[in-house]
Order: sequence, then C-alpha cells, then structure tokens
Amino acid sequence: MIHDIHESGNKGTRVWVKRYLFPSESTRRVVRAASNDELDRRLSKKSIVRSHSGDEVFSPTRKRSNNIRLASYGVEEYEWALGWMNEQETDETISIRLDDSENKNGLIKVTTITLSRERIGTEVLIANPTPSAPNDLVTLDHFHEPTVVECLRRRFAQGHIYTNTGPVLIALNPFQNMTDLYGEDVMRRYWNHAEQPALDHDDLLPPHVYAIADNSFRNMMRGLEMSVSSSKKNTNQSILVSGESGAGKTVTTKYIMKYLAALSQRAHQSAAGRTRAYLNVPSSHSSSDLNSSFSIEAQVLQSNPILESFGNARTVRNDNSSRFGKFIQMQFCETGRLLGTAIETYLLEKVRVVHQSEGERNYHIFYELLSASVPEEESVRLQTRNRMPSDFKLLSSGTYVRRDGVKDSDTYQELQKAMKMIGFSSEEVSDIMAVTAAIMHASNTIFDPKVDEGCCVARDNAHVTAACQLLGIPIDDFEEALCFFSRIAGGQVYRSPQTVERAKKGLDALLKATYGALFEFLVKRINNSICGHENGHSSVIGVLDIFGFESFTTNSFEQLCINYCNEVLQQQFNTFMLKNEQAEYISEGIDWDFIKFPENQDVLDLIEHKTDGIMSILDDMCKAPGASDKAFASEIIKRCDKQSCFTANFKDTSPMFSIKHFAGSVEYTTDGFLEKNRNELPKETSELLRSSSSKFVHKLADIIVDSSSNGNAEASKTRTVKTVGGFFRQQVKDLRQKIDATYPHYVRCIKPNAALVHSEYDSAMVAQQLRCGGILQAVSVTRDGFTLHYSHEDFLQRYQVLVTETAGKVTVSKQAIEIECKKLVDTLLARIEEEEQYHSNKESADDLATEESAVDTTEISEEVLIQFGKTKVLLKHHAFLSLERQLGAVQNRNATILNTAFRRHFCQTAYRCVRAAFRAELASRGTTFDEWFEHREIYYRPREKGSLRIPNLVSHRMKMFNAAAGGKKKKEVADDSKRIELKNQVWILQDDGLFKRNPDYVGESIEAE
Repeated sequence: MIHDIHESGNKGTRVWVKRYLFPSESTRRVVRAASNDELDRRLSKKSIVRSHSGDEVFSPTRKRSNNIRLASYGVEEYEWALGWMNEQETDETISIRLDDSENKNGLIKVTTITLSRERIGTEVLIANPTPSAPNDLVTLDHFHEPTVVECLRRRFAQGHIYTNTGPVLIALNPFQNMTDLYGEDVMRRYWNHAEQPALDHDDLLPPHVYAIADNSFRNMMRGLEMSVSSSKKNTNQSILVSGESGAGKTVTTKYIMKYLAALSQRAHQSAAGRTRAYLNVPSSHSSSDLNSSFSIEAQVLQSNPILESFGNARTVRNDNSSRFGKFIQMQFCETGRLLGTAIETYLLEKVRVVHQSEGERNYHIFYELLSASVPEEESVRLQTRNRMPSDFKLLSSGTYVRRDGVKDSDTYQELQKAMKMIGFSSEEVSDIMAVTAAIMHASNTIFDPKVDEGCCVARDNAHVTAACQLLGIPIDDFEEALCFFSRIAGGQVYRSPQTVERAKKGLDALLKATYGALFEFLVKRINNSICGHENGHSSVIGVLDIFGFESFTTNSFEQLCINYCNEVLQQQFNTFMLKNEQAEYISEGIDWDFIKFPENQDVLDLIEHKTDGIMSILDDMCKAPGASDKAFASEIIKRCDKQSCFTANFKDTSPMFSIKHFAGSVEYTTDGFLEKNRNELPKETSELLRSSSSKFVHKLADIIVDSSSNGNAEASKTRTVKTVGGFFRQQVKDLRQKIDATYPHYVRCIKPNAALVHSEYDSAMVAQQLRCGGILQAVSVTRDGFTLHYSHEDFLQRYQVLVTETAGKVTVSKQAIEIECKKLVDTLLARIEEEEQYHSNKESADDLATEESAVDTTEISEEVLIQFGKTKVLLKHHAFLSLERQLGAVQNRNATILNTAFRRHFCQTAYRCVRAAFRAELASRGTTFDEWFEHREIYYRPREKGSLRIPNLVSHRMKMFNAAAGGKKKKEVADDSKRIELKNQVWILQDDGLFKRNPDYVGESIEAE
C-alpha cells in the first residue's frame, strides 16, 4: 500500500515492475551457443572450479574431445525489473523510471512510463528500501518473489550459498570447491551452539546444511526424552533433499550423513564420558563399544562411493547424476549413538546400460574398470588390458570423460577402499568386477544371419569368449539362449530360431537384467553390513535423495516415473507445510487469513488412478496380447483426453502426449513404453544364468526371478508378473507413508545457472525453481504462521520450570492443565515480548533511533508470538528460540546445582562405606578408633611424610624412653623390651622396632571423649 512507501532521496520509492510494461527490442538474451572452443576460452579465464561436493563442476584445464558439443542455451530476462516510482498528487497515476542497471544491454527503448495506481500490488511491487541479504527470508520487510530472488542473488554474490526460509533451507549450488565451509571446525561450531541453547540473541550461526541435520537430531533426542515420560512413539525425523538435476542433491545428502555420523560419535562419547566421570570408571572399559561405533559410522559413509560408482553417470545436466533414488534410514538409540542404517533404492535406470544419449556416459564403474588404477593382473583376468571405452558397444556414445575433472582412476581406488571397509570379501569383489566386465564384453556380441532363417553368434569374437568365461557359462548355451526360443504345445516343446533383431533385444534384456541384479545385490550386501538392530527406545532419521524433475528433448517411460515421484513429494510438501498447517489453525480456533497454495491432485489422478490412470492403462495394455505402443497411445487419448492437465499429439509415426506438471509441461513419446514396463526376460535367458558354474551368478539369477514375479521363484506356474510401473508406484506409496510418519525437514537445492559455472546467477531460472517447489507459499505461511505446536500438557511439562511459582505443581485434570497452561503462556509471552523489545531498542540505538526503526519496533510489539488454541499451544519460530534460550539457562543453572549435590552425595556415600568397613575391621581386631589413630600418628604418618620428619610428640616420647632405658645397649633393650615398664609412658618399643601402647600406663588418659 502507498502508506508503506518510504522515500529515498529525490528519486522516489524503490519498486519492482513487470518488464513487459517497457517496450523493448527483445526479451531474451542469448548467453552463448557453446562449442568446445568457446567453452574452453570462457572457462580458461576463470580458476578451476569444483562444486562443493566434487560433483557437478567444470575443469577448464581438461581438453575435450572435438566431437563433444554442448547444446546452446539461452537465459530468459527476468520478468521483474528494478525502478523508481514517483506519485502524482494531481491524479491517480504514478510514474516509474527503470533503474539504469536494468538496461545495461540497451534493449529498452523507453525507460520512463506512467501507470495507474491500481497496478501497485500486482504489476508494481514495493522493494526493500535498502539492499539487504538476511539469513532468513522471513525477515524481509517486503516479501514477494522478486525480493526473494534478489536477496538470493546478493547472498550468492557474497559467497553465501545457504539461506533459511523459515523451516526450509535453500541451497544454491556454488559449482566450486568450498571445503572451508564443511570442515571439522565448522561442525564443531554448530554442535557446540546447539548444545548451549542459552546463548545470546546475537550469537546465532548462519544458515547451513549442518544446522538442518543438527535440528533433526535434537528434535529426535527431545522426542525420545518425551517418549520415555509420556509413552509417545512418534520421534522419527526425515530430511527431504529435492531439486532438479544438477542442483547438488547428492552432495548435500553426503554432508548431512557426515554430520549425523560425527554427531553420533560426539553424543555417545559425551554420554560415556559423563558416566565414567560419575562412576570413576577408566575409559578403557568402553573402548570396544566406541570402536564398534566408529566402524558403523565409517561404513555408513563408505556406502556412498559404492552406490555412486554403480548408480551414477554423466548426463547433459550433471557429471555425477544419480540415476536412482535412495532413502537412507539412520537408526539411533536414546543416547544418540548410531545403531545402523538401512538403504532403500528406487528405479535404477537400467536402460542406460545399453543406450546413452549424445553427450552422456554409461555408469561410472565401466570407465573405472578401464582406468589406469586397475592392477595389471586384474585387467588380465577381466580381459580389459589395453582396452579403451571406445572398444565396447555399451560405451559407444562418444562421451568418455567427465567435465568436472574427476578422474575415473581416483574413484576406482575410492571404490576399492569403500568395499573393503564395508566388509566385502576379496572373492566377492572379484566376482562383482567379473560380472561387470562380462557385461561390457557381451555388449560386443555379433549375430550373423543364417541363410535359411534365424541367426547365430559369431564365434571368432574374443569379447564373446571373455564374457562367457567371466560368467561361467558355455558359449553354446549362450548362443542357444539368445538365438532360439522354446514354446510348449500339446505337451511337447518346440524350438524355433530367433531373428537377428529379436536376438539383439534378448541380449539387451540380459545385460539390463544382470546389471540391475548386480546393483540390487550390492544394496542388500551393504544393508547387511550396516543394518541396525531393534531397540526399545530407538528412533530413525531418514534422508531422502531422489531424482529431480526431468524434462529433456525426448522423454520416455523413465521420465514419467521420475516426474510422478516428484509430484507425490511435492504434494507431501504442500500438505505438510501449507494445507495441514492452515487446517490446524482453523481447528484450533486462532485468527488466520488463509493462503492459497498450488494443488497437483489432478496430475496425480491422471497418472495413478486405479482404472483410468496412465499407469493403470499401461499395465492393462502389457497384459493384452498383441498390444503395441500406438495402441497404448490411442487408449490413453480416449480415456484421459478430458483431463485439463493432459494433451495429446500424433507426430508422424510417434504418438506424443503432454502432462502439465507442477514444474511445467513435459511432452512424452510413447515409443518403448510397453517394453520398458513389462521388464520381461526370456525364459531361456534366465535359465542361462542358472546354468553358470559361478555361485555368484546363481545369486544374480535368483534376484532376477524374484524381482520379476510376485511370489516364490519355484512356483512359476502361479506367480504373477510385476510391471516396472506397478512396482514403482507401490514403492512411492510406501515412501510417502514412511515420510508421513516422521517430522520432515526440507532442503531445496537450487541450480543458479544452466552453464554449471560459479560466477553466474540466472534470476529467471532461480525464480522458476522457487515457484515449482512451492517455496514462496511456504515462506508466506512461515512468515505469518506458527511453526511449533505443543499440546497443553507437553507445553506445561516442558516450560513450567521457567516460572518458579508454578514449577513443581502436579495437575491431573484436563481443566486444571488448561488453566495452568494458559497462565504459563501469558507469563512467558510477556517475557518474550520484553526480550524482543530490548533487542529492538538496542538496534534502534545503534541506528541513532531513526523513524524507520521506530516503526519496526511497533510492528514487533504488535506481533502475536504465541497462540493458545483449543488443544495446543502454537508458537512462532523466534518465540520458540527465545523459550529454548531461557530453558537452556535454567537447565544449566539447575544442572550445576544437581551436579554439586550428586558429587556431595557420591562422596558421602563412599566415605560411609569406607568408614563402615574400617570400623568392622577394628572391631575384628578388638581395637578402638582412637587407639588406631594414635598408632597411625606415631608410626604410619611419619613414614608417609618422610622418616626424617617425625612429629614432636614422637620425638619427646623417644627421649623419655631413652632416659628410662638408662643407657642400656640396644641389643639388651631389644631382648628385654617386654620387661621394661615405664609407668609414666604411653608407648613402649617392641623388638621389631615398632611402638606399642603400654598396657600398664596409669597416667592421664589421652583418648578422645
């Protein structure tokens, strides 16, 4: 509104205005049409850059092959531009002058326009009066899309890649090495900060992925503490990492796992150290437990290199793209110790094994096996010595190197180290590499057509011989399985020859199935090594790293599955962050203005509907005899054409259909849909692997049969065939249920530019990703909403200690709890407002008490920080932080008091035990305590202090004794010591040189009264 506008000099008010309001020559500027020479020339001016993960990066020093061409791309001008607005007092118009920086390309013809005041709030938005780049977008004075995009741009230029948006963390991929941001000292700062909640308001750390991981861990630990007292079980957490391909999801997941593993070690060591300190137990007593803990955490982290080698590949957008999804569930006990981890994978892109698009690579493992790091004897065994990637058909896309400068020889060494640490035996590693090499060799199989009909395998092919030797199968059986097929009719088996094309398809199916089974074996083997065990008081933190939204020039069945999964996850985000949150506000009866958010249920219905969904139609067509991709296209057009998010188009002989996803429209080609969904492996081919002499290949054959059927592999007559789409839908459904059973934390990875370079920020591209992710709506809810919810009983139990007059009261009835909770809320709210006012006044004093700061102070004082609902207490995030700081201070003070009391009690108990044992010993000897004490003072104490430092009392007694002895020789005294009677001496000297109390002493008693 106009009254919110602040003048800035004589230029007017800073505003954002729609760019299309200004006539221009063009709305699109082409950044580059990239050939290799231009890319190298451009990057040669920059330093070597790597992503913060070592993941998606360029290396300008690496020479690229001449046949590599990068697709030209353009950068859309961002639809919002900065300008200055002046109000016209005479009429209802405003004049806007475009900022000079927005016309640096000289595309704008007219830089000053006059508009109606009604455009303010729609096409003209008030900008922040001063450039700002806060850590949290919620704190922006004026919040809308262009201010968010501009704030992220400023932070990106300053080297700040992380930004909070309330409970959601935005992570911009820097496309360069930022190891200083993830060192152990940084880890230490975040966990030390979290362990000291009483820190001052000004000591808050900047946004970081470590903070998200730490917050999930602390929430889990708080939940475990509350579950012990209130029998609640929902303490599980999840961290959902999302973003498009190349945004840095896999790397972010690595750092989350690294932090959680390190925090687990710290928490367990702290708990063990406190126990040893109290009980005085040497640290070596628990060394075995700590060593086992280290091995578990190290194994969890070492699972990444294995899965990356066999599941990641170079794509057009990303040099280390995960071609599968994974949900990593890390199990912790009540002390915070990591018990184990379970990894679940989703939709490995098996078609990549036999086909890659231009500019892409196959899976990393194939190139690693051909690298220089492989020992000579191993390359001889695998028959890959002196072989190049171009020698194998399945690596023949023409792209052999990674643009990010990462060497396959280095990753091979990391793979070997990881497999050893996970616990793979040397025999297992040998078998895994043998099967991988066999897949490469088998791809070079040549089928020669026969004169009459059918085909045969060319026997003069060294690759075929090598493949059969590595798989442990006879070459005749290999030819029989691929060149012939059998059918049963009338109780007899008929053997018929295959055409060359069908034999090639059978070979591709064999290679895809074998590699898929190998990957599944690796995942199961890793899980067996790092899995945890059931514990009565354990909890789970799940970390989701799954493929981002995909839209390529040609999109097929794989892209439909990936985008369907992203639709489900987007709906979960909308439901948790927006729909459920606002619904709870209404049910709790608090004042709230409903915020609209994007819905995608229509897209999910289009894809997953039980009868008329695309996936269901595809499954039905796979069961129908003689069905084709064209028939499938016709069927979905007939049954889905009325859906608003669906359009269809027949292009020549390739039917196409489009779906309007939450991230944009994607056009799919139906070619190959049925074949990819069937996941069929000819019976002869599966039996071929079972005939192998290798036990390891037998295991892979069993996995293939199990994965393609719903039932026992032996009961082949009754089992039903799984479809890839049906199996994936069930996986996604189970994943959604697991996430719904946790408290989720969100990390939105953003790709700042399409060139994968660290110096560019494409505002239009970033804005599109923010819109697709629903981040702007989430920030709106967070900005005005209440992120923390406690039941009345839980709130009273947790924060009652902050109010001394109510601490310790026991309330039983629901009404009494509600009354006490309302009193507590009112008291704490007053404290929080007082704290907010104090910090606001402090900032105002620093700003010389300007009028602007005074306005901000008023807004703070009027903001509702805590709402008392019908069944819950709802808190804004900074109110929760304020209460946690107060609680931390009270807990620190009480902990000191309790620690002192415990130590006193411990020492008193130990003293009583020693005294009781001592008195029992004295009683057994018939000696009083005073007698023992005098004996100690005369004999033991001098020896403790040194033989020359004898107390005066002893010296005096010895002088008196020597005088009484009358100058007798020492030997005579020793022999006749028992006959010496000194009536005025308490002690007498025995023959062993020790003093003894004189039983005949008749003088004054020295025993204590």
